[in-house]
Amino acid sequence: MKKDCDKGFLLDGFPRTIPQAEALEKIGEEINRKIDVVINIDCEEKELIRRISGRRVCKVCGTPYHVDTMKPKVEGICDVCGGPLIQRKDDNPEALKIRLEHYVKETKPLLQFYKTRKILKDFDGMIGTDKLFDELSQLIKGK
Repeated sequence: MKKDCDKGFLLDGFPRTIPQAEALEKIGEEINRKIDVVINIDCEEKELIRRISGRRVCKVCGTPYHVDTMKPKVEGICDVCGGPLIQRKDDNPEALKIRLEHYVKETKPLLQFYKTRKILKDFDGMIGTDKLFDELSQLIKGK
């Protein structure tokens, strides 16, 4: 384990299935590192569609933007490097629908898996990004 992980680390988007979670638990046992907390951010589908559909990213440096909540100073131009802002091919309602179907089938069962281990923490994704960031920061800093 690298030195920068001595105080902990965060996995984003993994595990996505129960077999992956079981494998992660096994690895954790082998290296004497247990999972302290699993974060679930609950958000309405309509809001997910709005957020995903409005997401933009700089084609050059990858800086994220949003057409409603994180606008660049000049429309379509990255504030950091001046590169063009693009919408990812999978940032549309049709692709999101497929991702949500996969979530319900494969990932949602993980909530009960981690709830039985008493390490699941649910957060309301509808409260706004600033407030959610503050709540998540408090949880992480407390660990």
